[in-house]
Amino acid sequence: MADASPARKQKEFGVTRIVDAPRERVFEAWTDPDQLAKWWGPAGFSTPRSSVSIDARPGGKWTATMKSDGEDGTEVPFYGVYEELEAPAVLSFTLIDENHAEFDPDDPEKGAERVRVVFNDKDGEKTEIVFRQVGYLPDDQIEPSRQGWVSFFDCLADHLAKS
Repeated sequence: MADASPARKQKEFGVTRIVDAPRERVFEAWTDPDQLAKWWGPAGFSTPRSSVSIDARPGGKWTATMKSDGEDGTEVPFYGVYEELEAPAVLSFTLIDENHAEFDPDDPEKGAERVRVVFNDKDGEKTEIVFRQVGYLPDDQIEPSRQGWVSFFDCLADHLAKS
């Protein structure tokens, strides 16, 4: 008997950003738990270092929980598995948000988004970050997610400028 459910269509969005740091430093900011904790999340959120775990290798797991800086202290846990690491050029991983409408605790992969980040050297002093996320986010969550990542990259640029 054929499956009567409608076919799910993957959606993709991206962000491209140039930051003032060599790509080795930028790549490290994504794979070093101490650094990730300093920038992970959009403006208005922080990520406690105790919530960050990184096993930076293909098949390795990562976790990071953002916490709202507001009075409510809303927590947003993310986790996933690294699929590809080619330091300092490419990083890809699954991104699972348990608040995602597709999340199923019995099958977390069902709600997994796939992220690929390419770090392009720009004259040794700057890095072009080319970010792509592919998955099944509902249409009304695509633009807010993209804008969230824009804010993430603002926080990353601030972190790199300070370190």
